[in-house]
Order: sequence, then structure tokens, then C-alpha cells
Amino acid sequence: MTNRKGRTILPVAVCLLGLILLGACEKRQARVSTSQPAPTGPLRIVFIPKSMGIAYYEQMYPEFERGCRELGAEFDKVGPAKTDATSQIPIIKDQVQQGARVILLAPNSADALNPELDAARARGVKIISVNQDMPGSESHRDACVLPTDFDKVGPSQIELLASLMPEGGKFAILSATTDAPDQNFWIAGMREALKDPKYAKLQLVDVV
Repeated sequence: MTNRKGRTILPVAVCLLGLILLGACEKRQARVSTSQPAPTGPLRIVFIPKSMGIAYYEQMYPEFERGCRELGAEFDKVGPAKTDATSQIPIIKDQVQQGARVILLAPNSADALNPELDAARARGVKIISVNQDMPGSESHRDACVLPTDFDKVGPSQIELLASLMPEGGKFAILSATTDAPDQNFWIAGMREALKDPKYAKLQLVDVV
């Protein structure tokens, strides 16, 4: 299933099978020219979250491991300590050097990773953005897998807020980072939803 932005909407763990199929097919997007040899050896899949220790991603790891086990692939997870826009760059570079053939990525930036992603793809590594996409930089990854329809996340948050504050009131939005593509998309959806007259009593005072 896809949303109106053309991104795949699937339970995240299901993407593993899609990765294998993707590896067997020609890329639909323009290929990155390269003289580098393609990775060889066992299929090694690495997940790079926004940062380590995030409970949301911790729930995904067992299913990734199970899926890889069933497919005979190796699975690993490694991420930065902080969610800075460029914090994933050295990890991507290191995992490519270690022979990763598929990198699952929850990007901390929509565009800061592009040069390193291009370098990885030039060596035959598949790049799959997971849980969020990279708006404006879609050509720097091979596919995107979303666990939900992002177009509905922002409006649903405002709907929930309205049910908790029936008399209305002021509220603020706390985002993890200013560069997070997923959260910025949701916040834009929340702002758009607030234009509906039925939410006139809700007042957004700040996004921090």
C-alpha cells in the first residue's frame, strides 16, 4: 500500500523480505555510476536508528532479527549517541567498509547524509529509509518503508488533543530535533489540521 506521496506503507519488519526482492531487481531510479566492486559474501543487513537507546526502535530489533534469521541473512544494529544531523555519517561509512549489503536507516536529516549515501550505493549497497523518508532527497536512497500513513499522523494528533482538551487551551509541541524529517512532516500536518474551525479553541504557542 502507498500513501499519496508514493511511499510504501508496511509494518517495518515486513520490509526485510522486500529488501531481498529489491536486491534481485533492477533499480527503478537512476543508478549511481561506479568502478567499485559490489559487496560479496553473506547478506548482511544493518539498521542505523536515529540514536541508540530509543525505546521505539528497541521494539523493532527482535522482529528484524527474526526476519533475517528466516532469510539466512546476518543482522546488526548500530547507531550514534546523539541525533545530530551528521551523527550517522561515520557509522554509514564504517558499515560499508565492514561489508554491509543493505543499510536500513532512520535518517536524522533529509539531506545531510546524501554524499555518504551516494558513496555507499556506488559500492552496491542498498539504502532503505525506515520509519520516515528524506523529503527532497529520495533519489539518494533505493526505497522507503513507512509503518503508517504519514499524512494521517499530524491530523490524528490534533484530533486526540482536542478530545483531551474539550474546552480548548494552549499547547506546545516538543520535537526531538529541528532536523528530524518525520517529526517535521507530522508537525506540518498538525499545523494544517489546526486550520479547521472545529479546533479554533486550541492554540499552538510554540514548537521546541
